[in-house]
Amino acid sequence: MQIMQHRMATEDVWDQSAYNMELWQPSRDAHFTGGCTIRVMSPLCFVNSKVMFRYIRHKHELSKELHLPVAVHANYHTDKPHKMHQVANYYLRNQPDALTECRGDGCSYPMSSCAKLESHHLHSINDGIISARDWRQAMPAFKGECEVLSPWDGKLGELDHALHLLPPPSSCESQSGQAERSLCDALTTAAARASSTASRHEVLLTVVDVSTVDSLRHLLKSLAAAKVTNVVVAATDKPTMAAAAAAAAQGGGVAVWAVPADVAASGCRAEAKWRVVAAALRLGFDVLSVDPETVFFRDPFRYLYRDSDVESATDGWDDTTAYGVDHVVDDPSMGWSRFVHGFRAFTRDPGLAFLRATQQSVHLAARVAGRLAPDAEDGASRCGEENGVFNEELWLPSHGRYASSGAVSRVMNYLCFPNSKGVVRFMKNSRDLGDVKPVAVRLSYHPSSPECSQVCLTLTLALAQTPTQAKLDLYVDEWV
Repeated sequence: MQIMQHRMATEDVWDQSAYNMELWQPSRDAHFTGGCTIRVMSPLCFVNSKVMFRYIRHKHELSKELHLPVAVHANYHTDKPHKMHQVANYYLRNQPDALTECRGDGCSYPMSSCAKLESHHLHSINDGIISARDWRQAMPAFKGECEVLSPWDGKLGELDHALHLLPPPSSCESQSGQAERSLCDALTTAAARASSTASRHEVLLTVVDVSTVDSLRHLLKSLAAAKVTNVVVAATDKPTMAAAAAAAAQGGGVAVWAVPADVAASGCRAEAKWRVVAAALRLGFDVLSVDPETVFFRDPFRYLYRDSDVESATDGWDDTTAYGVDHVVDDPSMGWSRFVHGFRAFTRDPGLAFLRATQQSVHLAARVAGRLAPDAEDGASRCGEENGVFNEELWLPSHGRYASSGAVSRVMNYLCFPNSKGVVRFMKNSRDLGDVKPVAVRLSYHPSSPECSQVCLTLTLALAQTPTQAKLDLYVDEWV
């Protein structure tokens, strides 16, 4: 409510749009959101007038003898007093025909889905999204060397999310099982080597299997160049364990841990990753979870806000795709209230996410892992659904019997933590970025191959030595 009061006083914005954007948009840069946990009421119990007059009144199974709403909000029609009178007559005054007299717009049956309403305009909508490059919100933070910004530039005083932090372990020997003790030892060893920009209970964790060992070598080289030392490599099998240990020995400052066989049993690295992340969070360690196909320019712990349960990179590349936009769907059959406001943003990247050790983060990580496990009935693998599952658990509000994890979220600056599409398609061709280097690059849009990682690493090291636009062009051209 503090943020809403400030925005209503300082911006020319519709309060309903601002209210929904504050509920749905994550924190980003200096824009700090209220971090409210959301539940959406049942539209058949807490009814808006579009649902009432275009759906309920046409359905026998929702007649007053069989279904009684809790409340009806006359919000979609211009003749609100008349619509309220009709609803009251129908439900309270025993007039069974009270709803039949619906005149003008907003009476037709049935309602159309958003997909159908937009079906004739998808080309223009998608072109506008795919070719977008609006850097107004992210550019100031990027130009400021990606340093952490104060919420609302200090205009709203002290703002904070009361995160439900779990305590760090008093000792690893107190853990109940051998796997927990060995993981605790690895995390403790790594966290003890943290630079001054990281706390004593923060680690960078990457989970690898045979297919990602070569990429791991490049990742560790870039971490060594960025002087990141609080690193844990979790290997899912013996050959990978040996290769990871060899790669770690070359880079130094890396703890290697063997993922227990029961955790890696499905053969899905994504599932194993989220089970390990959940276990580390339960132990009280904050985790920067990084997939091997990532390279670092600088120590990332210096640029984390730590004000949310989950702080993740984006699959977008500008304000609209990464931070989201007030999205409008046109329903001409509604007349005056034809424009329906919603929210649209690209997904977040589960391959680069910082999770605080909170109860909400534990719930989220455990649920992602559980949903990626093979189906108990048909045995079908869900391993390829990590992005969708992660984002559903991050975004979906509580509704009906579904209760969300309630994790408060922040999206990383898309110029400071860009994906490979953002670099190749947009940053490469920009002349106004100056000599500022990103913190890390995720190869999420390009083949997860050692060759691609090698070129990205070459780009990383070249920029670290000579951060100029000419160097960026040279190495990105090779990358493409």
